[in-house]
Amino acid sequence: MIDDKLLLDKNNNDLSLITSDGELNIVSFAISKNACKLSSYFNDKNLIQLYNPNNTLDTMILNLAHYICKCMTDKKQKVFISHAKVDGKNIAKDLQHYISTETKLDSFFDAHNIQESTEWKNGLEENIKDSIVLVYYTDLYSTRLWCRKEILFAKKYDRPIVVVNLLKKREDRSFPYMANVPNVKVADFSDENYLLILKSLLVETVRYYYHHNTLEEFVAVNKLEKDFTPIAFTPELLTLINKNGCENFIYPDPPIGMEEIEILNSYKSEIYYTPLTYLNKNSQKRGLKVAISISESQDIEEYGLRLYHLRSLIVELARYFLAFDMQLMYGGDIKYDMQFNFAEIIAQLVQSYNQEYTKNAVVTNYNSYPYYQKIDDALKTDLLDIVDFIEITPDEKHDINSLIEPVQSYITAETLTKMRKKMTSIMDIKVVAGGKTENFSGKFPGVLEEAYLALENGIPIYLIGGFGGGAKKIIDLLNGNTPEEFSVEYQSKNEHFKTLYQYYKDKGEEHQINYQSINDLFIEKGIEGLNNGLSVDENKKLFESKNIYEIIYLIFKGLHNITVKDKNA
Repeated sequence: MIDDKLLLDKNNNDLSLITSDGELNIVSFAISKNACKLSSYFNDKNLIQLYNPNNTLDTMILNLAHYICKCMTDKKQKVFISHAKVDGKNIAKDLQHYISTETKLDSFFDAHNIQESTEWKNGLEENIKDSIVLVYYTDLYSTRLWCRKEILFAKKYDRPIVVVNLLKKREDRSFPYMANVPNVKVADFSDENYLLILKSLLVETVRYYYHHNTLEEFVAVNKLEKDFTPIAFTPELLTLINKNGCENFIYPDPPIGMEEIEILNSYKSEIYYTPLTYLNKNSQKRGLKVAISISESQDIEEYGLRLYHLRSLIVELARYFLAFDMQLMYGGDIKYDMQFNFAEIIAQLVQSYNQEYTKNAVVTNYNSYPYYQKIDDALKTDLLDIVDFIEITPDEKHDINSLIEPVQSYITAETLTKMRKKMTSIMDIKVVAGGKTENFSGKFPGVLEEAYLALENGIPIYLIGGFGGGAKKIIDLLNGNTPEEFSVEYQSKNEHFKTLYQYYKDKGEEHQINYQSINDLFIEKGIEGLNNGLSVDENKKLFESKNIYEIIYLIFKGLHNITVKDKNA
């Protein structure tokens, strides 16, 4: 991405990567009009111009996605615009004009591209075979025979499809086989929305080719060619009809829920796996108690992410652990916050992936004093068959009726540690991501104390560092670098902690807030001490990755290799 600042500072940047090396694909975006001055490499190269568009980011994504598709297919992508002539012809024609004048894509528009002498069916079907399909879903679309046939052709030949929802009033009956694909809704036909539509289609096309390639490789590596058919999309009833001779399918993660599997099997009993569910189909690790320690990361934006990325990680991890009949343990407020109801999501996941959820709770939520007082009884009854709520009360020696500070903060800190020790005594593995490093309620940042207790007790730990926060600081510790945040001196900048620490000193208990001993154990144990079934290099990937499915793959690979201590032995 070449802007004016990079040009002015080019003498201080390493430009050695800008070469004609055949093993390296370079995509160059000209944010500055003078971008070609960065290096002689650009004298005869096409730069993607970004200094004119109003929506620079969408323009970049569209062009990058198209470039990636060309790398994977060795050809330009052709957009097949499926539309009803009665109420879609003119708007489809406008889109084709935009494609031809503003992008490097090709397009197919039947009014222009099929000769009158050509049989319609053959012309449409042949063009759909090598196109990416964009559906202009208008009020009359589903009533048109050839529109419906175009959808069926696209599904038959496994083509990437995106539907643009342009319904204005109503339709008598929607075409059922138009589902199971991405949908886009636009308010008007501005250039900005044309860009949004095409970006959505190209991103879906990248996803399709990526999964097509990786699933074929997965089938080959695991010697499954004779038994399994890879498909680059989620299976549906039409899949079983179009691939009638196939009995076993490998499709992209994440796995679909049991309610969909039941519908598919009601037509024809097949076997459906994602790569992860296949690798773990015979796993002996079912029933493991997995403690998830994932909370707000205060520096997450420094890693190019937002809080919703961390929330997505929590949801996907929970999805896979539940899919493999593992027990989830979660310390703290299971509602997480007003915008992100983790409890509700957990409930939905349990009902989708655990057929026995009505018999036994599969999530244990630990809450310490005074936080359990804030959990609403209505929430507990909503989750009665799914979540066990465990309240960790203060030791009897503490006077919880005293409202004096810092007595209440002391009781809170002691009870948080009690809760974390209780969870450690029960858990089989620990997963850590994000986490506060400042303005916490206990003696230590929560993720630090929880990871320390797990390390001390030899429990396998998976540290996810790509989302920043306390997890990343712990990784620094493992590499021999002590973060300033992990010290009494640093935390004493916070008046609440400073007062709490002084209270511990006055009671002669300052040894209970010993950051140095925690730091020393992490440095002493190092990466090998995580005991998580991953090699040092694999752990380093886990430390840096922001790709949710790579993270999940690494965790389950480690789980496959470990021997879990029997807590009941």
